[in-house]
Amino acid sequence: MIHFISKLLFGVTPQRAELPARPERCLIIRQHNQLGDMLATVPLFRAVKEKFPSVEVHLLASPDNFFALTKNRYIDNLFVFDKKQIYSPAYFNKLAGFLRQGFDFVLVPGTVSISYTSCLLAGLSKSGLKIGPSSLNGKVNEGSYFFHVPVELNWADAPERSVYRFVLEILKPLNAENAAIRGEVTFDREDIKEAKEFISIKKLDSKHLIGLHVGAGKPPNVWDAGNFSTLINVLISRYGASVYLTGSSADEQQLNLVKNRLTTDVPVYKNRSITSLAAMISESDLFITNDTGIMHVAGATLVPQISLFGPTNPDNWAPPGENKINLRKTDKINDITVDDVLQVCERILNGEK
Repeated sequence: MIHFISKLLFGVTPQRAELPARPERCLIIRQHNQLGDMLATVPLFRAVKEKFPSVEVHLLASPDNFFALTKNRYIDNLFVFDKKQIYSPAYFNKLAGFLRQGFDFVLVPGTVSISYTSCLLAGLSKSGLKIGPSSLNGKVNEGSYFFHVPVELNWADAPERSVYRFVLEILKPLNAENAAIRGEVTFDREDIKEAKEFISIKKLDSKHLIGLHVGAGKPPNVWDAGNFSTLINVLISRYGASVYLTGSSADEQQLNLVKNRLTTDVPVYKNRSITSLAAMISESDLFITNDTGIMHVAGATLVPQISLFGPTNPDNWAPPGENKINLRKTDKINDITVDDVLQVCERILNGEK
């Protein structure tokens, strides 16, 4: 019934992707994904700006991911869609005003799943051209009737491609899907100042500054705390490295497990903003991380990086970059040994490629 009513009220007729010569406003809806997915969408924002230099990019995000794009130079306006507030008249009017302000085109990208809510929000928006998925991996999108130009998305077309590339598929109707796929987190002088003050206060002044992110939201993506502790002890004793950990309150248990087994106290850059964290990583010589959202923050910097993978395919989900090294043996992340990681660390710290 909901689809019948929605299609009747907000459904559109398919048409060709035609835009003004100089489109002024674009809406991108990316409200149902987490931190890593949002950061992997940066190439899409950049591609739109490069294709249409004068366009304003308006992003509709969620409370779970909006912070990933704070200060991002490709986003002109960021609106947080909060389902919990939808029944508040004041918030509903604010949302309606945002959606109905008028856009030259609307994009709803898809990577892992299709959000009917995102499709509905596109349907409710005021725009002459709405582009979104017709299907994902062969599964039909029940909300495709909201789009003037439905796009078939299928990982099987190139199974080993990066999510940073796949997210650009929605731009095919605009001939912009072949843009560069590097990540980016925009940080400013205040973020750099915060990072440098931490380095100074904690006396992280050795030749090699190494950061590690030891937590992850998914337990199968967490390398054992004992492995991290052993690795850190060796990095300090063998290379005289200055080491710091990153994390939030959600990583408290893993952080404590790692710290309790260290021979030297190691500071934690904890509960910082994404932009501050990116600035801190950018001051480092090496960053080592589990497969998690922070991996994509580090991936957006120019710093050499080692990412540890278990059940996830790094070809699909690792940040792109020549100095971004991925380690994976099997679906079990703990099959990666400390020696495996140390060998890569040694090459990086010795300046080898």
